[in-house]
Amino acid sequence: MPPTPPVPRPTWTRRVAAWSFLLFFVSLMLLTYFAVYYSNKGDLVTTGYLAALASVIPILFVLVPYYVFPIWAIPVPLPPEGVAAALSRATEGIRADPVGERDGPFARCVSVVRFDTPACTVGWYSVPLPPHPPPDAPRSTVVLRPASRDRRALAAFRETLARSLLESGPAPS
Repeated sequence: MPPTPPVPRPTWTRRVAAWSFLLFFVSLMLLTYFAVYYSNKGDLVTTGYLAALASVIPILFVLVPYYVFPIWAIPVPLPPEGVAAALSRATEGIRADPVGERDGPFARCVSVVRFDTPACTVGWYSVPLPPHPPPDAPRSTVVLRPASRDRRALAAFRETLARSLLESGPAPS
């Protein structure tokens, strides 16, 4: 029997806000609807313009938020309490303020914290587990939304958080 392949190490992945996909589909439907409407009226010039817009505008509604409002997430094998402890170890000496209002990507989060250096907001929520999860199955997801444009500082901060979260080890079963 071949050995089981090792589980890949979780890494930070970039996420897209759900509202941008909603705008994608709504704009695609509206532009296509009006292109067909003007095609039925016999106005081929307007139909061509609307068809061209329908091929560009919806994609921009996904790409622009992806680059302008980045959201990063990493699945970790810790329960929410373990995530809180690992975050406090990783961010020792950095001022952190709890956030009371949870909106957008933090709506499902158990806890949300805002950091000053680098300016960002971090939240985490628990992931539903299957009936017989492997010991290293993701139990929580950590979400990070940067408020700073300093890419190097944010990348270093993400790596520090990832190292602390993943070195803490999986939660006991």
